[in-house]
Amino acid sequence: MSESGNKTSYLVIFNPTSNRAKAQRLYGRTVEAARELGIEAEFVTSPSPEEVPRLASEAWMEGRVPVAMGGDGTVNMVASGLLVGEGSGYSARTGKTPVMGLIACGSGNDTAASLGLPVKDPLGSLEILKKGRRRAIDALLVECDSGEKGVSLAVIAAGFDSEVTETAERIRVIKGPVRYTVAVFTTLVRSEPAEFELSVDGQEAERFEAWLVAVANGPRYGGGMRIAPDASFTDGMADICIVGPVTRRHFVRTFPRVFSGTHIHDPQIRLRRGSRLRLDASRKFTCYGDGERIGPLPASIEVSPKAIEIVSPYEATD
Repeated sequence: MSESGNKTSYLVIFNPTSNRAKAQRLYGRTVEAARELGIEAEFVTSPSPEEVPRLASEAWMEGRVPVAMGGDGTVNMVASGLLVGEGSGYSARTGKTPVMGLIACGSGNDTAASLGLPVKDPLGSLEILKKGRRRAIDALLVECDSGEKGVSLAVIAAGFDSEVTETAERIRVIKGPVRYTVAVFTTLVRSEPAEFELSVDGQEAERFEAWLVAVANGPRYGGGMRIAPDASFTDGMADICIVGPVTRRHFVRTFPRVFSGTHIHDPQIRLRRGSRLRLDASRKFTCYGDGERIGPLPASIEVSPKAIEIVSPYEATD
């Protein structure tokens, strides 16, 4: 990393569209606070979300630590730039694990919250960047048969939940995490369970009917939904939550329990674990990582242990 003494140099990549552009209110104060704290940081506003991976990759290759200032999507795009862009090749050549920081100011902020990082508290985030402690975590690497590749630090959605993500993107009036909840019920009216085919760690493929298959590196997504409450960022395994073909009434009755993680006790919900997965479905579902589009099923998903380091308030493992 580029250092002055022991000081890490950061490139803070700001996504002005985060939280429906509400994050812009925090930007100026964050820049000023970083200066007052003596943090060596350059702040840049991404001209478009698609530019974030390139900026992150270039920062890492220049010896700086990229910082995602935005929501889960921005975090995902910075991680993508480090793990599936040029930055990953740079890391392989140097033997260095990529490093990134987070200033969480989006609408859901599930990745930051799950990692114990401040949410919508830029000063708290800057204090963590100043101390510079790092925590290595796993990542989910995805490759679709279409050739598209992606990454997820939190949860990969494939099925009903990926349809919900698409619905949520079309909702403009409702803001914040409740937007995803509204999208769940809007999508439920017109959606149906599908037939999935899942192979875990090279075992014979299992075929089953389900609403969704969520592959979790961390416990939550969708603005606080603890889809896999026991998922760990550091155990080298993915937790796979399979929601069976329950009736819509059953779905509605069980749904509120996902916020506490107690939905997993429902007999129609199954959990599996594995490090290498192959997933397909009877419908052309799109695979999403942390709310960002990756590509269509079928896809192969692999846990990459300790693939990336997060600037964290503590150096720890789960």
